[in-house]
Amino acid sequence: MSGQKLVGIACVKTEVDIIEAFVRHTLAFVDHLVILDNGSVDGTVTVLRSLERQLGFRLVVVEDSAPTRTQAILMTFLMKKYAIGELGADWVVCLDADEFIAGIDPVGLRDLLSSHQGVLTWTWKAYAPQESDPKGETNPVKRIQHCVVGEMSPWDKVLVHRSIAQRANTIVEMGSHWVTVGQVKEPSARIPSGFLAHFPIRNPYQWASKVTNHVLKHLANPDYIPGHGLQHFEHWEALKTDLDASLEHWRDQAMYYGVPPEVNRTKAILEKEPLKYLGGAQTEPAQEQNREVLIAVLMSKAEALARSLSEAGRTERVLREKIETLQVNISKAHEVETELMKRLHVLESSRAVRWARRLRRVLRCFQGSWWHREKM
Repeated sequence: MSGQKLVGIACVKTEVDIIEAFVRHTLAFVDHLVILDNGSVDGTVTVLRSLERQLGFRLVVVEDSAPTRTQAILMTFLMKKYAIGELGADWVVCLDADEFIAGIDPVGLRDLLSSHQGVLTWTWKAYAPQESDPKGETNPVKRIQHCVVGEMSPWDKVLVHRSIAQRANTIVEMGSHWVTVGQVKEPSARIPSGFLAHFPIRNPYQWASKVTNHVLKHLANPDYIPGHGLQHFEHWEALKTDLDASLEHWRDQAMYYGVPPEVNRTKAILEKEPLKYLGGAQTEPAQEQNREVLIAVLMSKAEALARSLSEAGRTERVLREKIETLQVNISKAHEVETELMKRLHVLESSRAVRWARRLRRVLRCFQGSWWHREKM
């Protein structure tokens, strides 16, 4: 078994129904897991803090509720400060709370990574809820057992070796789908074994909350790149138009999650392939998102954006005052410059007069000397 240290990192928000399962399963594969909560409103932080007390140093929980900081900024921060800086990772495993390592056992993963460096990727396999799912199972990754056969639009997630992660100009880009070094995409290789079992949609209000979170965060980001998160914007329009009607079709969305609108969406084929869950028993009370959580998401996002707008207004006012002060100072500087130029002109004029007098005296002396020699 490889002696390399594996550290998982993740940014989460409003994932109370799946967060304990994610933590326990992931820690079966990695030595440490660092999770940043980005302003959950459904009890996710409470569960994380409880797990942190139970699991000790293996789980590190960080909180940052800034509404406009991008996932790329946050994941890069976790990688450099915690995974590499504090925990000394040999490999950084970038995940989301709805992504579960599958298709490989913990020993096999470590052995595989021991013979690689650079950037590796593994692909998603989408799991979709069905009417036939066992109703009494509260762990969503044990309840949802059907996956899509053949992704219509495959997405990869990265594992980053410390030789790349520790560089000052390395960035984990949006969604952790690739890594750049000095703004150049770093070459990667597909991991030969294993995949990520992806559970993006687990109940109707969790789905609606997810869409709301992503869309409003994108819209609040001044550096948002059009095209990112298209799947969320598509559903956002439907939710705005008719929330209840959209929620009735929530299961259908999971089969096409992450598939861009321009891709031909053929009928998804599902097969039963339950995740081999390695997290053991859960200790936290089972919870799910509901209509109240969706309202809380909207209210918290509205409050955060209002506060950001207010802060931007205060910053604008301070800048305007500084600009006005600068303009006054520039005007005074022009006045001083004009006065100095006048004085310089006067000074130069007086100097010219003095030099003219001196020259006149010299000429007179020269003329007197010449006249005297002529007389002789």
